Amino acid sequence: MNNLWENSNIQANCLICNNDSPFIMPLKRTDLVALRFQIPYQNVINNGGGVPIGANVSLSLTDEIGNNICTIGAANSGKFILGVTNDATNYIAEYQIYAPIPLEDEIGVYYSHYYLDVAVGDIVFIPSLDVNFIYGVDQLPSSLIEVKAGRIVRAGDPISINVTDNATINGTPATQVLLYSSTTNCDFENFDCFRYRLRVSFTTLGSAEIYYTKPFRIERCTESIHLEAQYPSDTIDCNGYKHTSSFNISNIVDSNRLFIRIPADMEREPNEIKKSYNSKCYNFKAEKIKRHRMKSDPMPEWMVDEVENILMAQTISVENLPVLIEDASNIFQNSDINGQNYQNIDLPLSQCKCENVFVC
Repeated sequence: MNNLWENSNIQANCLICNNDSPFIMPLKRTDLVALRFQIPYQNVINNGGGVPIGANVSLSLTDEIGNNICTIGAANSGKFILGVTNDATNYIAEYQIYAPIPLEDEIGVYYSHYYLDVAVGDIVFIPSLDVNFIYGVDQLPSSLIEVKAGRIVRAGDPISINVTDNATINGTPATQVLLYSSTTNCDFENFDCFRYRLRVSFTTLGSAEIYYTKPFRIERCTESIHLEAQYPSDTIDCNGYKHTSSFNISNIVDSNRLFIRIPADMEREPNEIKKSYNSKCYNFKAEKIKRHRMKSDPMPEWMVDEVENILMAQTISVENLPVLIEDASNIFQNSDINGQNYQNIDLPLSQCKCENVFVC
């Protein structure tokens, strides 16, 4: 199931009726784009049982109708991270892709991704992001992404990151390491839609398969939130993703995390406080739960399937805030708009409760 992918340069929004509303996936220019692509297993069998890697897998950006606007490169160029799963028992072959958005902004600045390795208890200070926190104690700032335990990723201007953008760990200057072995710099897209184009060359078949994501767009004055989820390693989830991979850069990221940005926001709701008393009216326990509500714009079914799979994970967070879903049989609600069956989220969320137990 490839919810976010299409095998044609004529993408879904080009086929809708005049009264239908197109859906564009939102991104921030600094996002780390995380994609999963399931290879039809008959292609793997016909390719001698192997999955193409290295120069046989390449990534680029196209406009909405498939015209190339930016070449990122082949997997062995190191310009994006490629993870590979080939499970012959369950007939699952999958690529895990972590990629930058190598498009200049309106003033000619483009961003790549850098990481810091930290340990629980480290004080991390990044002046350019105005973040100062204790890793493993404080909530991770929303401008950072944890790609594995002890490794945090941020976006930065490649020109300034190693010149003026100093970071410290426990007061000592820290090296911010480029997540990719090299960077790509492409022209400003003028906030138009773009798609990732994946080319997979099967050597035994002597042919190449080309796939396109559904369209993305860099959003400016709209609300969106970043979701992150984690499944236990080796789990096969309800979208058929297997949470294990071998990466072209060894041990660089975890294989059991999912990321996505959705057109939604989080609203604070009143906290819930509960006090428990014994028969002598002695207060032996007090609990406090912080409540939130996630509300989204309407989304089509293919996006709904992807988001639900994230929200079904063992742990989930919204903008790095760990949250719980309780008593929710339906994450999405029907929202029929402009002739299409879209759905939107109106979901109560909570944080882990704070509990005090009082002893007599």
